[in-house]
Amino acid sequence: MRKEDRRRIFVDFTLVDYRTRVTGIPRVAYAYLEEGYALGDAYGFEVVPVYIQDGELIDARPFLVGSNLRRFRRQPGLRSLHQLLRSWLYFVLHVLRLGAVSCVVPFLRLASLLLSFEFFDLWKNVLHKGFRAGYFSLKRRVNGFLGKRVEFQPGEVLFMPAYWHDTRPGLYMRLRSRGLVLCPLVHDILPITHPEFYESPWREQFDRWVFEVLSHSDHIYYISEFTRDSVAAVNASRFHRQLPGGTVLHHGRDFARSERVPAEVTSPAVRAVREGPPYFLMVGSIEPKKHHLKVLAEFESLWRRGVQVQLVIVGGGGWKNGEIHEALSANPYLHGSLLWLEGVEDGDLALLYRDAAGLLQASEAEGFGLPLIEALSLGTPVLANDIPVFRELVAAHATFFDIHREGDLSAQVERLIREGRQPVVDFAWPTWSEQARVLFEDLAARSRVAVPASGWKRLAA
Repeated sequence: MRKEDRRRIFVDFTLVDYRTRVTGIPRVAYAYLEEGYALGDAYGFEVVPVYIQDGELIDARPFLVGSNLRRFRRQPGLRSLHQLLRSWLYFVLHVLRLGAVSCVVPFLRLASLLLSFEFFDLWKNVLHKGFRAGYFSLKRRVNGFLGKRVEFQPGEVLFMPAYWHDTRPGLYMRLRSRGLVLCPLVHDILPITHPEFYESPWREQFDRWVFEVLSHSDHIYYISEFTRDSVAAVNASRFHRQLPGGTVLHHGRDFARSERVPAEVTSPAVRAVREGPPYFLMVGSIEPKKHHLKVLAEFESLWRRGVQVQLVIVGGGGWKNGEIHEALSANPYLHGSLLWLEGVEDGDLALLYRDAAGLLQASEAEGFGLPLIEALSLGTPVLANDIPVFRELVAAHATFFDIHREGDLSAQVERLIREGRQPVVDFAWPTWSEQARVLFEDLAARSRVAVPASGWKRLAA
């Protein structure tokens, strides 16, 4: 089949910053996109990453050059003149942004001496967020100017695996009114069910926009049964919207016992961890819902009693985490029994998973729990806070504790150290490739793409 004769499946990359390290939601979007290319090549449909600008679809493929997507790194022909122009425009915008901040902040510092430091902190944050919003608004305009508009046919599908909840609902409604089939992927609705863990006014915006988009979609994918049930419960109690049918599609795993695990460590810090006492690993963004402070308190009680064990925290970013950062940075055990690593490469992370005495997940709430899957796939024992979504994913393979019961976690840690590391050998989980096969087969059917039926497992609509 000629490429121009293929039907297309669009993947929404709106608001994804292609230059950053791929973690969290972007990691999921990239995983499905890359696997989708291979499936499209094999089964006769084309997967096209796009972003939305002024109610139109803009081809995102030129902007993925040099990103984490391996496919585009193999296509030097995409490095065209307009990409060079885009880079220079971004540089100019960034300089203007920094210049504006550097001109205003000194005056605020002077005002803070005359008034109060609270005044400075308040207006510094207000202006910084204002400049940041203006910068990204201009950046989107540059993308729209330099990007190629994509003309779509009625009945083609837009799969939305990333930041659709941060995109104005009216843009999606306009596309749907022109015949585009909308299929969002819901990661969680924790800003609605657990607003205390998220910043205002973003959480109020999330509250307003999520169900507006879902109620104007054609099919919804959920990353867990817990997320699906949460959406149904909140909709029944608050929004009373007519939602379309939905499908639960768990995330795939990145690591298997023999694949993507390098023989050697590249980071000296990771090498030092693996050569030291037994260690327990926490992986993910730094934010209050993950209870880093409670975990730290449990380990401090072990260290005071002379227990030889390391706590290794891998992650950064997050929000509302000033208190956590301060506690970690000022902790007397830091760089000894406590290690905090940021920017760990995937290969080193796989080795950290594989050799850990256990993985800790102490979250109060999650939509999924990918570190649990990655650790168990490499045979690493898991200690998880007893919450519904973790029970759904790994009930038969994890040891559960109550993070709110003092001493419960530390007792489980001591038990695992005393018993010695017992690798998990009976855990099986589908790969990203297998999950993407299920997803794109379903999307192809919804967009009426002609795909050979042999070997494909159909999902219920």
